[in-house]
Parts: sequence; C-alpha cells; structure tokens
Amino acid sequence: MKKENKIVVFYDGDCGLCHSFVKFTIVRMIRNAPFLFAPQNGGLFKALCPYFSEANNPESIVVFNGFKNEVTTKTVAIILVLDYLRWPWKVFGTCLRVIPLSITNFFYDCVAKMRSKLSKKVEGACPIVAKEFKKYFEE
Repeated sequence: MKKENKIVVFYDGDCGLCHSFVKFTIVRMIRNAPFLFAPQNGGLFKALCPYFSEANNPESIVVFNGFKNEVTTKTVAIILVLDYLRWPWKVFGTCLRVIPLSITNFFYDCVAKMRSKLSKKVEGACPIVAKEFKKYFEE
C-alpha cells in the first residue's frame, strides 16, 4: 500500500460503535475517496502509528493522513473523514471546525467512555460490508 496517497482510518476492531462509524463512512464517501480502513490491533497500525501501544491506547478513531504524513485523533480525525463524505456531512465537518477543540473533544471523550453501553462488542476486526467495499480494508 502506498501510504502517501491514502487516508487510513484505524478503528477499534472490537467496538460496535467504531464498526458503525466505518460502515457509515463507506456508504457516504465521495467517489475515489482515498480511504483505507484497518483495525487498531493490526500490523499497519503498528507500522504507521508506533506512538500508540497497549499501554497507550488512543481510545479514539485514529486517522493517518498520508498526504501530510500526520496522525490525528478524536474530533480532528472525524473532521478529516467528514471532508471526504457527500452532502450534508462535509458541511457538518466544516461547522465542527468553528467549535473549539476543547469542547468537541470533551463530547468525543464522553461518547468514547459510553461506547460499550451504546453498542455491543463485535466479533472480528472488519465490519461486515458489501463485496464492492472490501477493497477499502486492510488487516
């Protein structure tokens, strides 16, 4: 995989809410979106995001932006993903930018703490998606 021309969305493979976010993103992304999805417990995550480990779990969606060679988490990661979605989600991302990160990350952390109550734990690292979307996944 050429990481320099991809946006890699790393998600918690055991989290139902994270799986739902990945499925939500896939069906709403623009044509030719540069996304690749991979679980946080896989080799690609360890290679591109060595800062994170078992002891330093991000408790967040983590996005590796290959265009800028940077890693983002929480609200910044969500906004980056929203930039590649169709109307009205791209506009929603633009609106989120005007709210201070301290506020949006606070709400992100609240949802992250409650995610096990909001959705059930899932089996398997990759969400079940239609066959045509399998090309967007990396183990």
